[in-house]
Amino acid sequence: MDLGHLLRLQNKAKSQDHHLRNSLFEAFLADNDMFITSVVQKLISFEQLAANKTLVQFFEEFLGISGYRDYALAQEDRIERLSVLNSFFDEIKNIAYLHPEYSIVDFITYMEDLDHYGLSPMTQPIRTQSDAVELMTAHGSK
Repeated sequence: MDLGHLLRLQNKAKSQDHHLRNSLFEAFLADNDMFITSVVQKLISFEQLAANKTLVQFFEEFLGISGYRDYALAQEDRIERLSVLNSFFDEIKNIAYLHPEYSIVDFITYMEDLDHYGLSPMTQPIRTQSDAVELMTAHGSK
């Protein structure tokens, strides 16, 4: 897939009388590139999922559907990845508790605001058995 191909798809979408985003999705779905079609289908399913689930439910399902959870578990640094994911999920649950009306768009805006001001949810140590060693990131151990 090259830039020229994407620009041709975009031009085809602009010539239609639909909203540009929907037209782009339609153009991508009509394309013969199976990877692009697959990505667009996932994006559409995520959009539908976000519209029908709470913030917490969306992220629980997103982790499974997107394949990230399986990917993270297969990595050598899985403990640190799971710790970051756990902190991120704790932040989602906290925001959902404080603002039950928040949508995925509101949460993304919140995360962008945190990033803009150089803030981030703290990475929490992975909880282990009391007689076991507690693993944590260098950031979380401060």
